[in-house]
Amino acid sequence: MEVPKDRGNQDYDLKYAYKALMVLAPLAIVVMYTEGMLIPSLVKIEDDFGVNAAQVSWVLTVYLLTGSVMNPIAGKLGDIFGKKGSSL
Repeated sequence: MEVPKDRGNQDYDLKYAYKALMVLAPLAIVVMYTEGMLIPSLVKIEDDFGVNAAQVSWVLTVYLLTGSVMNPIAGKLGDIFGKKGSSL
């Protein structure tokens, strides 16, 4: 398959892509690390608040739902305000 040579008005900035990768890759690792710390702490949360396992599982559910809901919202804000304006 041949790659089209005419890109029109789109210029791909490879330096910006690497900068974005340097920000997003550690961010993904931090999210996984946070989830890894949250899961073992659910037992302690269950004991401290006197709730059962079904109720304490909502802590992880709310954490994951919040991240899932905020992802497209942050993307839309990036579309509206630009990549620099939405990251500040």
